[in-house]
Amino acid sequence: MVGPSGVRCIGAEVDLRSGGGYRIGNELPDGGVIWISGEFELVDSPHRLVYSWRVANEPVSRVTVSFTAVMDGCTEVVIHHERIHATAARDDHERG
Repeated sequence: MVGPSGVRCIGAEVDLRSGGGYRIGNELPDGGVIWISGEFELVDSPHRLVYSWRVANEPVSRVTVSFTAVMDGCTEVVIHHERIHATAARDDHERG
């Protein structure tokens, strides 16, 4: 998986079930570390995944990932990230 340029994942814990949690550590180019965490609200394999998203101590937002088979061996993945607290954060996420 590719993330933002210069950012390195330093750890990840995932309990992939409804009510389970996750935590991801990212080291930034300046050496700082941020932690992203949340809880899985819905795990509907293989169709949909819904989870909360919190960066450090910022307000919680929500991510919905939908998976749709479009042809043999290919899947369309649509990510909807809502309730992002600030315009700058929203714009960063929109860039991927």
